[in-house]
Amino acid sequence: MKGVLYVSHGTRLKQGVKEAHNLIDKVKQHIPIPFQETCFLEITSPNIENGFKRLIHKGVNHVIVIPVLLLSAGHFYHDIPKVIHQLKKRFAHITITLGRPLGVQYRLVEILKERIEAISVSNPESAQFILVGRGSNYEETKQDMNEIKSMLKSLMGMSNVNVCYLAATEPKFEHILKQAIHEKHQEIIVIPYLWFSGLLTHYIHKTLHDTGYKGTLKLCHHLGDHPNMIDALRDRVLETIQKAEKEKQSRKDKHHVIVT
Repeated sequence: MKGVLYVSHGTRLKQGVKEAHNLIDKVKQHIPIPFQETCFLEITSPNIENGFKRLIHKGVNHVIVIPVLLLSAGHFYHDIPKVIHQLKKRFAHITITLGRPLGVQYRLVEILKERIEAISVSNPESAQFILVGRGSNYEETKQDMNEIKSMLKSLMGMSNVNVCYLAATEPKFEHILKQAIHEKHQEIIVIPYLWFSGLLTHYIHKTLHDTGYKGTLKLCHHLGDHPNMIDALRDRVLETIQKAEKEKQSRKDKHHVIVT
């Protein structure tokens, strides 16, 4: 019997936790599996182990783990697999299938377009846009963010878009913001490529407020629970369920060959 375990990042901010639960609950409604649990990588409870135990206590013997993450980086390549490895050693009779983060998708870039349009940019051709990612030590993250930048520029006909990061890699958000202020652009538009509210969204807001910039400085809303985010996560779950079915069939085929 299958069960789905959604693994979100976690935050100290209650609003961010609420946003994660609300979005995941909407996705659960579209998944044809009765046993589904939400857990968090860090800070917030329950953690992965406790979410996993909740499922197996309900009789689940095949756990489908869904990373509620935007891009593939350290949490996907290291942190989640590390916990899964430990769980496999303790619960050898349980099958675990790991899904993928959302990755680069056109429909997510369309959300950025909507977020920008919602704040009414006077002149997109002359405005300086700053696309802000979380950041990681993985080069893949920078490649993905640059691809998102290219898609956004093409979608909106922009010319001035800089990518920056809040942690782990360069260029840093503070540097790019200071540079844009120094260049005295008519409008500076900051676009967070972040899923839920958290310390990072609050940090961006505070940093913008503390600049004291006299020009036009606008902050877009984060991705949040936009319908495209719900659809994208739903599709990842359904994709992973199909992957689990194929793995199950492959195991049966191998067993059949051995037996015969």
